[in-house]
Amino acid sequence: DIVQSWRDLVGSYKLALELVANLCSGREEADDKEDMDNGDYDDDDEHMWDSDDEAKLAAATAAGGGDAATMKCTPSEQATCDSISAQKLPEYILLFFKSWMEFLPSSKDEDKPPPALVSQDVDDLLSTCAVCLGNVVACRTLPTWSAAAATDNGLQLFWRELVSMLSSDTLQCKSHITSVMLSMLRNQPQARTLVDSSTLDLLLALLSQQPRSDNSNADLQMHCIMMMGVLCSEPHPASVDTRVCSALLEQLRSVM
Repeated sequence: DIVQSWRDLVGSYKLALELVANLCSGREEADDKEDMDNGDYDDDDEHMWDSDDEAKLAAATAAGGGDAATMKCTPSEQATCDSISAQKLPEYILLFFKSWMEFLPSSKDEDKPPPALVSQDVDDLLSTCAVCLGNVVACRTLPTWSAAAATDNGLQLFWRELVSMLSSDTLQCKSHITSVMLSMLRNQPQARTLVDSSTLDLLLALLSQQPRSDNSNADLQMHCIMMMGVLCSEPHPASVDTRVCSALLEQLRSVM
């Protein structure tokens, strides 16, 4: 009975998050599904950053807008996104995400590991929540939170919360956080101006972490590398090129 109650609870959360994720998904996802139906889809495409992506990003930046998914948004889709923002749903989902990130004990408490069922379900829930947040941040606007300072907007607060979570030594599954951050950088060009030196240091440090037995660390490093690709497409000092290239080469060396 306890296990069934737990699964019902987690299942209801996942279903709600999937519904919001679908409401916020653009037509680019529909195009991907069509490619899959036609047999033209490659699993690796989801994780690859190629010249086409760079061309899209450069064109979107020059136009002063988001990526292709944002620019193809229909009036009805935009009305849905505006309604979601007006109801402060992004804020609630982010706080929900943070609460579940803190649910499992930290790696310092390895002598009291949670049941495997709980660990897997929480990871699945966080993964679904990350997908949902990734779609939510692709909306044109993020709401200004009630607790916001007068000088802050929803985008700044959203980014600040994600960086704060990523900086924590106690949270696990940080790959889910970097997944949302990557979506923000891709879909919200203004977010790229929020990446300061300390955040860059943090991303480079995560990139240099040693591999773990699970795939979460690999996903984390992949997201960091893809964020570097997005950030380096913007004007930046030559010193940043040196730091990023050095980190990537060091990662290659450690793998080899």
